Amino acid sequence: MDFRNKLGPMLAISMAGLAAIWLLSGENGITQAQAQDTSSNETKPSTSSTNKPASLFKVTAVHSTSEVIPQTIKLSGYTSANNTLSITNQLPGYVASVHVIKGDRVNAEHVLIEVDRRALEANIVHAQALVKQRALELEGIRKLTGQKLTSEVSVASAEAALASAKANLTTLKIDLENSRVRAPFTGVINDFSIKPGQWLNDGATVATLIDLNPLKVAAQLPQKYLNKLSINSAVELTINGQETKQGNVSYISMTADNATRAIPFEVSIDNSDAKLSAGLSAEINLILGQVEAHPVSPALLNVNNDGQMSVKTLEGDIVTDSPVQVVKTDREFAWVSGLSTKSTIITYGQGFVKAGDQVEVTIEPAQLTEGTSL
Repeated sequence: MDFRNKLGPMLAISMAGLAAIWLLSGENGITQAQAQDTSSNETKPSTSSTNKPASLFKVTAVHSTSEVIPQTIKLSGYTSANNTLSITNQLPGYVASVHVIKGDRVNAEHVLIEVDRRALEANIVHAQALVKQRALELEGIRKLTGQKLTSEVSVASAEAALASAKANLTTLKIDLENSRVRAPFTGVINDFSIKPGQWLNDGATVATLIDLNPLKVAAQLPQKYLNKLSINSAVELTINGQETKQGNVSYISMTADNATRAIPFEVSIDNSDAKLSAGLSAEINLILGQVEAHPVSPALLNVNNDGQMSVKTLEGDIVTDSPVQVVKTDREFAWVSGLSTKSTIITYGQGFVKAGDQVEVTIEPAQLTEGTSL
């Protein structure tokens, strides 16, 4: 066989064998290299995170000391008259004269109207004469009895006649008094429409008189505060959203309201200037006692995971979520209890931190400033 013809197959076989050897050796080499690289990555320490401390979030806080303030609750109520009375007529007849109009302020015993009493005065004159006659008759019968000229029965009959005449005279005098309808107490004529010449029956309504001093404010107290309330307890009220008054508890019901289970009570306030009316809305600021509280901006209040009102405070540089109760609010602050007497309150940045976080703290001056909603 010619050598050229054998050279091709021999070269092909040789190249195939070399390729097989190279693949086998190359695969093991790649595997070993990858294994060594992986092992190297796992054991190589990271110098970028272990030695360099993480930066702390910056917050601003204030050192706060609690103050003793009155503990109060706000209740809604309404004003009512100290006394209201419908004045009625006691003597039937025509109205002879009218001395008031609706809206007048009158004193006790002030005459409102007069009923025609001409016939009544004539009857009184007759009754007085009859009394005198019966008295003389009794005197004569007693003299006859002393002389044994009449019986004791005649004396008794004469005495009864005199008593009847006197009783009739007394009734007529009472009617005469009732012919002038008077105000039974000092107050304001709230309803009146009587005209001269008008006929009034016995029992007809003449006027409605209301007494607005002291003015009463009626409200209901939640039963859990009942032991905090007593007669003469001091109360601050805002009437109709404008007028501020001081008052005292004058009445506490002995039974709770069937629907609300709250306790009805009343507050009396001075209204000698008659500026306030009955039926106005009132907000009652009821003082329940004294409590230690911190003033904070309302923006610093939040609700924690337990559903409680809380503020963010600090123990050193560690954030604490401290539950609080709002005991009073004014135009600038919400006063909260539940914190230590001396507390460090976060005023800026509280929305970006949570309980347990370590922070970088800047302390503000003692006066609290307006917080943010962060």
